[in-house]
Amino acid sequence: MKTLRFPWVVLALAAVAVITVAPTASRAADGEYVIQAGTVVTIDGDILTEGGSVFVSGGRIEDVQPGYVNPWGATVQKHETAWLMPGLVEAHSQGGLWRGTNERAPDTPFVSVLDGLDPLNDYFTDLLRDGVTTVFVVPGDQTLLGGQGMVIKPVGRTAEEMIVRRDAGLKIALAPRRGTSRMAQLAELRRALTLARGAEALEVTSDPDDPARSARQVAMSALLEGRLPAVMTCVAPVDVVNAFAIMDEFGLTGFIRLGSKSRRALPLLAERGVPCILPDDIEPLETDAETGKSERRYLAAECKAAGVPVVIQANEASGYGMRSLWYQAAVAVSQGLTRAEALRAVSLAPARVLGVEDRVGSITKGKDANLVLWSGDPLDPASHVDLAWIEGDAVYDRTKDRKLVRLLDGVAGSRPAEGR
Repeated sequence: MKTLRFPWVVLALAAVAVITVAPTASRAADGEYVIQAGTVVTIDGDILTEGGSVFVSGGRIEDVQPGYVNPWGATVQKHETAWLMPGLVEAHSQGGLWRGTNERAPDTPFVSVLDGLDPLNDYFTDLLRDGVTTVFVVPGDQTLLGGQGMVIKPVGRTAEEMIVRRDAGLKIALAPRRGTSRMAQLAELRRALTLARGAEALEVTSDPDDPARSARQVAMSALLEGRLPAVMTCVAPVDVVNAFAIMDEFGLTGFIRLGSKSRRALPLLAERGVPCILPDDIEPLETDAETGKSERRYLAAECKAAGVPVVIQANEASGYGMRSLWYQAAVAVSQGLTRAEALRAVSLAPARVLGVEDRVGSITKGKDANLVLWSGDPLDPASHVDLAWIEGDAVYDRTKDRKLVRLLDGVAGSRPAEGR
């Protein structure tokens, strides 16, 4: 039997191997990295104009530091000329729904957009291209009780994977739908809510395991008990007044989505402290009924002047401009909002209205690492989104955007050759 003459050699080699493979205290774990940018807009804090570093771990923001630093010992992605922002939050949309927005059946509180979401819809890639990482998808306005909306992220293999908040709101239209009057709309709404809170209706949901329970009553009970916010669409000022009357009578909670003609209700909204979302057209033309003269209204400025937090939405059906949240924010700046106020109106402010401010809307420790890297100032039309992350995962890369590459290649191919 052979014996090993130099056991100390083996021990030395083993010690070297242990030292080589053992992780050091400063080495970051898998899934940890640092994003450094020339400008970091945190939304709820100072703008870091001389560089900033954001440490991401486990899909969450773990720390934010000024300057190009890395005390965490993690992999660094450095972008010295870029701007880093939290992902924008779209406050109200019907985008990404398959075959319509449920406006043909006016009384369907049990319907959910979950069953109509198409994860492969181009709308979601368009959102990422515009820096949006959170969106509230909800049924349309031509309804009475139009169904339930959800806050989602624009990525996922299935609709379930996209969910950020399931019980985000039930669409209720105060403005009369086509073919009816405002009186009839209110009467139908009161009747539906009264029946839903009756003793007989409550018995239906007294046992959550009862297979005979009504899906409609389950949704209505959640609404009446405050577990499901009301998303109340108001076209005219009188609709806002009626919305408050309904909220008081039935104990509803929620928020208001304003129409372009309901701006005169802003002081009432400020008095009541009920949050609202401005219409997609924040510079509508208003015609005086007596003189026939048209005047441009500046709703973001009026909202600020009334003391109501400004929350801006886009219009996914619009062409260039109004369909993008960054553009809407730039328009708000032209109306007199500060840059900080305008950026908040498309990030943290809508997140608060939707009840997801603990997860998204700002670059804050503990929140989801929903981050967007812009080539420059996000409010500059010449800037664009280069990269985007949702919950720490890279979800968008401009260099790999096939739709954009085809478009730019087409533009380049259409240019005449030099010397022609």
